[in-house]
Amino acid sequence: MMDEANDMRVKSGMREDDDFWEFASTLQTRRRGILLCAITASLLLLVVMIASTSKTRKTNESQIPTYATVAEEKKELFEMIEDALLSLNLPTENLLLTKSYQYKAFDWLSENTNLERYDDSRKLQRFAMACFYYSTFQVTTKHIPEPSPWVYQEYWLTDKHECDWTGIHCTASKRVHSISLEKNNLTGKLPLELTLLKDTLMGLDLSTNASH
Repeated sequence: MMDEANDMRVKSGMREDDDFWEFASTLQTRRRGILLCAITASLLLLVVMIASTSKTRKTNESQIPTYATVAEEKKELFEMIEDALLSLNLPTENLLLTKSYQYKAFDWLSENTNLERYDDSRKLQRFAMACFYYSTFQVTTKHIPEPSPWVYQEYWLTDKHECDWTGIHCTASKRVHSISLEKNNLTGKLPLELTLLKDTLMGLDLSTNASH
């Protein structure tokens, strides 16, 4: 009887040992699973942080102002425009800021096919009108994040005389006298460079637009 009892105790002890090691093995497996999940989550978080940092860096880099250099063949034109602006106490620091409307206007004018045929007053007139175009054409604003193109823009920024551009009215001597572009989807701000036309520009009709 005692032998049977001893056998039962031994078998019971063996079952308890088996249960213990099974429990320990299960616990270890769970711990490994939890550790693996934690490592995976940490790696994913690291990837997200790196991607976010890279995106922020690219955004910041895109916001850094970039300035163009004036090619030798364009320096005379640049200096003439710069002197004209300074004579009227108008700012010139944005003339080479690549994203500014002033630079876009200068760059466009410098590539005009008939530029050499124009006298300085004609060059300044075309520059002023190009500034007007680039400062009011599809310019995004707080209230208009996706502006539409102008409704009427025939001949604008072409080689045709600026007096032939839609909405432009000139004197007999081909100097801009008035601009009429009402209801034409203008946005942005009117450029200070219109002051270059102060001797002849007498009227602006820009009603029912979003420019100011």
